[in-house]
Amino acid sequence: MTDLDEHIEENNIILGENETIRALKDGELNHVYLASNAKESTVEDVEYYAGLQDDIDVTRLDEHNEELGDRCRKPFNVQVVSIPE
Repeated sequence: MTDLDEHIEENNIILGENETIRALKDGELNHVYLASNAKESTVEDVEYYAGLQDDIDVTRLDEHNEELGDRCRKPFNVQVVSIPE
């Protein structure tokens, strides 16, 4: 089981671009995962705000947003998943 899967299992994740960027601005995240087909503007925003913090990793997954939504057990597409501190 990967780190992301463990956090999903514990329901210790934040879903969505807006919620993730808000948490990035507040310095509340450890890691951000992006679907392989995340919008370029989303990728740029997440990477920008993550770059303003010291220890936030951003990972591009091989999964599309539909697959990521399924992995998170959601009935909708997910392009951004983040892990709070």
